[in-house]
Amino acid sequence: MEDPLTRFMRAQGYADYVIERGIIGFLLPAWEETVRRIENGYTEELEEYSNDVDGRHIIDACEPYWRADERSDIERRLALVDRRFLGATVPIEDPIWKINGLDRSHHFWYFRAPESCLDEYRLTKQIEQVVDGKPPEAPQPEAAPENRSSS
Repeated sequence: MEDPLTRFMRAQGYADYVIERGIIGFLLPAWEETVRRIENGYTEELEEYSNDVDGRHIIDACEPYWRADERSDIERRLALVDRRFLGATVPIEDPIWKINGLDRSHHFWYFRAPESCLDEYRLTKQIEQVVDGKPPEAPQPEAAPENRSSS
């Protein structure tokens, strides 16, 4: 008989290898590896980053079903790696995935990105605006330095 976590993961359609290895055996180590790669200079494209961040979302979605004997270890490791993630990324205006019900404070992983993905993120936003029939926002000119002459 399957435990509640396995049933939930199957119902969500997660890949068999994710279900078999679970939170401790796959998802949490994958999130830790993603954050390590961000800290060391993330080199992937925005789409790959979006997929990497989805792993963190799956961990969160599974939270009600975490196994009791794994819960404290998951919470401890998540607290550490999430803190590192916050330090290694910058806030972005809109989430990288358009998912209904996202809350900036709870689903913070979707509202942050490594600096290496920011240009692609901005370009993607401009394309979305055009597709939605809105003119893309013009880049803001840099402020001219103040001329402070001594009197």
